[in-house]
Amino acid sequence: MLVHLAELDSEQHDQGPFTAHAKAVVERSDELLGDLLKVLPKDYDLALVSDHGFEQIDHIANLKVMAAADSMTGTLNIAGGLVTTADANAAAWLRVQSGKGDVGREIPHDELVRYAPALSDAVAAFEPAPHVMFGSAASGQAHSATSEKGNHGFWPMRPDYHSIFLLSGPGVKPGKLGTIEMLSIEGRLEAAMGITCPRA
Repeated sequence: MLVHLAELDSEQHDQGPFTAHAKAVVERSDELLGDLLKVLPKDYDLALVSDHGFEQIDHIANLKVMAAADSMTGTLNIAGGLVTTADANAAAWLRVQSGKGDVGREIPHDELVRYAPALSDAVAAFEPAPHVMFGSAASGQAHSATSEKGNHGFWPMRPDYHSIFLLSGPGVKPGKLGTIEMLSIEGRLEAAMGITCPRA
């Protein structure tokens, strides 16, 4: 049985993570999990997972507007939590911007390929600074307000972006997994619980 408790996602979009309202939703979700555990058959296992972390967003940085103001004409490929380029001029411009307020860490190429192999042609990739998302607007203001106080879609190595993975029950082998990737839950459930999931 799969149960999706979606309220926390909605609340963190609206109010941001770690706010009083978001914490109240976490507490209510905890109560609901407790109710489920009370009626869960004794021979069942419980998997508690979160698909992503959340980050507070203070503003949108429109990198194309900023690049145009600097007369940089190289191509920028922008997602909210990542900017990549296959253009050497754009890569050089991004490196100058890194650490100045909107553009954060440059992602090493081997790390980029590990988590996003489809982006292996990029010569540079950067994540936004904390509490910033990248916007794709090509004209207007360099910075704009965000419609949501919290968002996801960020690079998985961000320290405040980690989430949870917990298995409990009679079919689970005891152990600590440490920091893990959450891209393949099926295989992890199979290994930890000694089962084989049906294949489509």
